[in-house]
Amino acid sequence: MTITLQAVNELIASLENAGELSIREQKFLKLAKEFSICSASLDAAIKTGNMLADQNAQLAAENVEAKKIISECREYFIAGVMKRIRPTNEGYLHMICDTFADETPATDRVVAGIKADGVEEFIGLLQQHVDEGDFVGDEVAVIVGAIDCGKEFFEQLHEGADK
Repeated sequence: MTITLQAVNELIASLENAGELSIREQKFLKLAKEFSICSASLDAAIKTGNMLADQNAQLAAENVEAKKIISECREYFIAGVMKRIRPTNEGYLHMICDTFADETPATDRVVAGIKADGVEEFIGLLQQHVDEGDFVGDEVAVIVGAIDCGKEFFEQLHEGADK
């Protein structure tokens, strides 16, 4: 027998509106609520898993492209065309980076997300110190201003991570 989430929610509503419940009905209500929570959690996990799979596919595609560019650069150097110029390793790296730096949106999103997490953690740390009274007088106003700036910066980074 298959039961839908809608049917479970209807059962919960029915039991909650029924008034005095028997012990058995109370157990059914508790199980139905737990099922509803588990179902919502599973839906969220599936959605997150699908999003991560998409991001992984994008990162893999960018990785393939980056490897291709690096391979082409290596062949270019091995062919001897650049041996006469003798570029430094730094110049070589800049050439590679410049070649595909604008073509890695998935990587850019991941990096923006990591940065946003760091900013959010720093904001939390500052807020904790304010809440604990570690700052006095004008320091509090300065720190609260820094927290507000940090929140704006977090939002900008977070938006970049969602694109």
